[in-house]
Amino acid sequence: MFLFIAVNFDDATKNKLGGITRLLAAGATSGNFTATDNFHLTLVFIGETSEDKLPLITRVLDSVTQKPFLLSLGGLGKFGRSGGDIWWFGVKQNPALSGLNSFISEGLRERGFDIERRAYRPHITLGRQVIPGPGFESAAFEATLPLLNIWVKRISLMKSERIRGQIKYFEVYGKDLE
Repeated sequence: MFLFIAVNFDDATKNKLGGITRLLAAGATSGNFTATDNFHLTLVFIGETSEDKLPLITRVLDSVTQKPFLLSLGGLGKFGRSGGDIWWFGVKQNPALSGLNSFISEGLRERGFDIERRAYRPHITLGRQVIPGPGFESAAFEATLPLLNIWVKRISLMKSERIRGQIKYFEVYGKDLE
């Protein structure tokens, strides 16, 4: 199973992100753009994992004591790649989010998972292999984007599957923040 831990968004937030993505796609000559149903914020990437390790992961999630918190999303960025860049919507710095990432990452490492140690850079992927069209101005585009505020009330262990050529994400386990 291909796993990650995420903050999932409500339909209204996904639809707003979908609108931003459609505008980005309209200004691009090519790209692989995120489907509206797939928008999420990755907290911790786990990767390929056998089903027998699920109890270890759920124990870490069950030990989380974080209260719900407000998260601000906004801004535009990209990770440069040959063949087209990864474009993303930003996540404003948030101590609760960073603490949650650190707590879960360390808990998984203690249970034998190989969790990367590079700095956490939260973002929401809008598209991969994006090549902007002629005249596309990223600063002007970014200036039109809204700031979104969401409450993080739940974290989810997610499974990624390819179904009929499309990536789909499914919650395997969830933990409500209280």
